[in-house]
Amino acid sequence: MAVADDMAKAMGVHVQSIYRWLRAGLPPAAAGQALEDWAKGAREWQIARRRRTGPTPLGGTAKASADVDLTRLRAEKLRHELRVQRGLVHDRRACDRDFTRRCGELRAAFASLPDVLARRLYQAPSPDEIKLQVEEELRRCFEVLARDGGADQ
Repeated sequence: MAVADDMAKAMGVHVQSIYRWLRAGLPPAAAGQALEDWAKGAREWQIARRRRTGPTPLGGTAKASADVDLTRLRAEKLRHELRVQRGLVHDRRACDRDFTRRCGELRAAFASLPDVLARRLYQAPSPDEIKLQVEEELRRCFEVLARDGGADQ
């Protein structure tokens, strides 16, 4: 369409932009209207369209619903804080720190196994004695988990 090409040149945009704007409600050039006049009107239409877009203010039911949501969230926060004060809920960060500390202790206990067992089993009299010594050292390592209330963590 030659008119759309002329309109695009007058606006300094691609012809597809003109088609998109026409679909969005831009009034086409009136019969006999100069392209400069139409381009001026098209720019004003774009400015007005940009002003209309954006968030719409809350009103009526939407505002009431948002107020209810905010009140509910505040109440949930207060209930959670009360549960924390009463000790019904534990602090996740503290739990993570304790878990990391306990894993470090267990890792250290296991890391010491080769040295301890090498000294104790250097001249073991029998395979049964080796088995007993290894089981005893493993039990000692796992005691790290059992102490300080590790079973209920």
